[in-house]
Amino acid sequence: MEHPLQKSPKRPHCKRCHVPLTRCLCAICPSNLKLPFPIVVFQHPDEENHYLNTVRLLKLSCDQITVIITHSPKLSDLDSSYQWYLLFPGDGARKISQIKNELINKKMGLVILDGTWKKTKKFLFENIFLQHLPRLSLENSYETIYELRKCDRHNFLSTLEAFSYLLIEDQQIELGNELIQRMKTMIAEQKKRFQEPTE
Repeated sequence: MEHPLQKSPKRPHCKRCHVPLTRCLCAICPSNLKLPFPIVVFQHPDEENHYLNTVRLLKLSCDQITVIITHSPKLSDLDSSYQWYLLFPGDGARKISQIKNELINKKMGLVILDGTWKKTKKFLFENIFLQHLPRLSLENSYETIYELRKCDRHNFLSTLEAFSYLLIEDQQIELGNELIQRMKTMIAEQKKRFQEPTE
């Protein structure tokens, strides 16, 4: 079945990353990174076809990421053999360094909600099982580097940034920095192409 991003016959698309060939991400995102735990991303459908969505970079880089495009996340989408944590700020959210002693009988899995801040809050509000997942938040405050997409506040992070900083706080420093570097390379490449004259 044709990928949604490949509908226009005027713009050839990469078969791997599904973005226009002129903006192909494959060179900066080889699938060679191994994560310390699996990730399930519940992605709002509005994000699916946006080639600047950072979940695309994550999925290209790491095999252990499952992206589920949905309006209604389901508990059945999560493997019950893992202890799942939701990466989302709020009351009761803890730091990743605080949960290590809990992971005795089960391995850790991470749930990420991908969409605008308004849409991810709606995910949470409308899905009881998400509300019941134990939450993780970042220990430190970070400023986004994602200048290609508009954001209401400087400390609203993209999905890749939030996950990368979580890895760094979990002492997976090399892995987290590599993901951030790939994002920086993508930003630089896209800015360069935006500046190129159109035909």
